[in-house]
Amino acid sequence: MTTLAVTAANVAANTAVQAASAFALSAANRAISNIFDNRVFDGPRLESLHIQTSRDGAPMSRVYGRVRLAGQVIWASRLREIRTEKEVQSGKGGGPTRSNYSYSISFAVGLCEGEILGVDRLWANGEPLATAGVTMRVYKGTAGQMPDPVISAIEGNNVPAFRDTAYIVFEDFPLDGFGARLPQINAEVLRTPDMTDDNSKMENLIKSVSLLPGSGEFAYATQIIEETPEPGVTRPINMNNLSGRADIVLALDQLEDQLPNCRHVSIITSWFGTDLRCGECEIRPGVETRERIIPDAQWQVGTTTRGEAYLVSSDAEGRPNYGGTPSDESILQAIQTLKQRGFKVTLYPFILMDIPGGPSPFPWRGRIGSNDGTDGHGEIPPQITQFFERQNGFRNFILHYAQLVQEAGGVDGFILGSEMRGLTTLRGERAGGKSTYPAVSQLVNLAADIRALIGSETMLTYAADWSEYFGHHPRDGSGDVSF
Repeated sequence: MTTLAVTAANVAANTAVQAASAFALSAANRAISNIFDNRVFDGPRLESLHIQTSRDGAPMSRVYGRVRLAGQVIWASRLREIRTEKEVQSGKGGGPTRSNYSYSISFAVGLCEGEILGVDRLWANGEPLATAGVTMRVYKGTAGQMPDPVISAIEGNNVPAFRDTAYIVFEDFPLDGFGARLPQINAEVLRTPDMTDDNSKMENLIKSVSLLPGSGEFAYATQIIEETPEPGVTRPINMNNLSGRADIVLALDQLEDQLPNCRHVSIITSWFGTDLRCGECEIRPGVETRERIIPDAQWQVGTTTRGEAYLVSSDAEGRPNYGGTPSDESILQAIQTLKQRGFKVTLYPFILMDIPGGPSPFPWRGRIGSNDGTDGHGEIPPQITQFFERQNGFRNFILHYAQLVQEAGGVDGFILGSEMRGLTTLRGERAGGKSTYPAVSQLVNLAADIRALIGSETMLTYAADWSEYFGHHPRDGSGDVSF
């Protein structure tokens, strides 16, 4: 009956609009059909759930180090079905609808004997599992761990806590991407050897770390920064993981899990040196590319923007040899995040050398020396002055970060330079029968200016190379030894 009515209506419509275009006629047909066609279609539904094997009496693994292993399902809820309705055709008067069904399940996977340090990566059916948007809880297998709240809510209060067993609970895990089957879960587990005295574990002895990479335009940003490499395409710059979190956030989570007594972090942030001759060397913030479309963020260091920054060198395939200087905003975010987590913070400005075309394109900053390679004569003091005092000089580099520390509300430590042995051993004219060291004098003056900016509560230091501790032994027959 419905088919006959629609056919008759179509004939009437064709007579009335015979001079109309095919497009208009088709639209009229659809509108009239929708008035009469109110059918409801059902999409595919799941009749039964195929669950991965769970075997009573299976041996429990005991692992050490970093191990990938398959888990055992130790609990699963009933299947949860979610129905959504969608109109198949649009138009006046409605039309047929289709019911679609999706499925999720809560389940627990036992891993191994506890206590573990944590779980890093996960795989589902052999493929890396993106955990962004997945609600999951890792139980480390402690002797005092409590039952999971979801298991308790579904099964009642009298449920096991699986003490001394490491396991993961997945809550409302979506099955649509796995053929409506529970996927085979693999986990990368970290565990240290058992020791009578926990204080002798290496992981418990580490009290402070340096935060790398030290370069990367947004490497320290705590929110995800996305770029648009081409129209309609976006990709995250600072999320190189499957957790859905910024790299630094995931790294700090892992740090707290795996090094429980570490409470001090040094943030390394790099600018770029352009020459091993101190009289010619500039120290500048750098970027990876001149063109980068980033809708929700802007790279800036001090007053330097992307168009004015130093462009780091590239390899033969056009890829930058270094990450760029972390933006000031990302450094501030990193400092604040570490403070909120209860860490002490040291800021460590760092020089990376980038000299494309030279015999050694990426030399150690400790090789910055005099213009002619000697370590002592009357021309050295002016060269040192150039290195420190020029517009793109070392002094501007260090004072910028001292001012950033002020903006961040202070830090616990500040390093005003490191391992510049080629500079600190350059000598000026002798005075009072002794060698003078103009770079050392510059560092002493710079330290005083930094102290005035960051206050007396912050530790202020220079990170010396071992040869600077050893002292300067000039090879000029003088027999001098200077520390």
